[in-house]
Amino acid sequence: MSTPLEINSTIGTNILHEVAHHLPEDHINSQPLTLTDSSDSQYLALPGTVSDQTIEAVPYYEDLEDLGRKEEGTLYRLKPKGFRNTETYDQKEDVIVLEDRVVFKCYHEVDDKMNDDWIVRRIYFSHKEIRGLIRGFHFIKFHKSWVDLPSQGRPECFALAESNRHVAMALKSFKYMIFVKRKKGTGKVIPKYQKWYSYACAMAVQTCHVLQSAGSQYENDPRWMICESATDKSHSFVYEDNFHNPPSEPNTWTKLINAFLHYTYNLSNNQTLISSLDCDEHGQISNLLCYVRNSPPYHGRDDPKLATLIDRQFKLFEEQHVCNKICEMLGNVPF
Repeated sequence: MSTPLEINSTIGTNILHEVAHHLPEDHINSQPLTLTDSSDSQYLALPGTVSDQTIEAVPYYEDLEDLGRKEEGTLYRLKPKGFRNTETYDQKEDVIVLEDRVVFKCYHEVDDKMNDDWIVRRIYFSHKEIRGLIRGFHFIKFHKSWVDLPSQGRPECFALAESNRHVAMALKSFKYMIFVKRKKGTGKVIPKYQKWYSYACAMAVQTCHVLQSAGSQYENDPRWMICESATDKSHSFVYEDNFHNPPSEPNTWTKLINAFLHYTYNLSNNQTLISSLDCDEHGQISNLLCYVRNSPPYHGRDDPKLATLIDRQFKLFEEQHVCNKICEMLGNVPF
């Protein structure tokens, strides 16, 4: 009868692993592996050593991934379309949606001091393919009230994504119009107008998609969330009932954003209003929401308070907006 294999603790647990790896399988199964302490006192205090313990094999399936904690879902991307000279945000448009199954990882919550009603976290996508489509860091956002709604925030998410899509298309039209107007009919580029055009070219609307989560480690999250490109610390140029909120310090984008709000409003024959807009110091625009005059969004179609809010915001915009030189150059119609 063979005796148990003894390994001196001075060798360490790594050698135990190597010996067990090279022993015949029948020997490992029939004889437990044990460790005995060395009589040499200098090795008795070595960290990580094991004394007179039997090493039991762990079944291979114990190391399989726990899918109950896996974060995965479907990402919905709204396909843009061509933009006409007169364009109203169409809430009833049958938008083409591109769907991608994704695996992701959420990280720490981002401190949003501007609004305590929203949760914002950093998110990382595991798929190489999807990382090629949505490059860079992203945030997931959701309103705290969505988790208690029967819809879990689905219509609210798509209303925000559609607003983002509309503003992104309007910004392209805005840039093109500045490009056309920079010569002011003289055939020569006016330096001041060229500078405005150069600044406008640096402005960009951050991508905004809808994420439906099939699994998350956060139990209090709604099923539907917004996935938006990460930005640096942004300033809210438009929020709630304030349509003229310039930053306290000089900002490259203040006049352009002010003119862009007016341009988009005129572009829709005064039917579409950007009621929320943030922009960071790099010209990255985010946190967008559009309203249509006398037409509440789908999720608020039966809410008279929302209809009243929309009507008031249209009136406040016309009262608060102050035209600037860019408005004049573009030919924005004064109120």
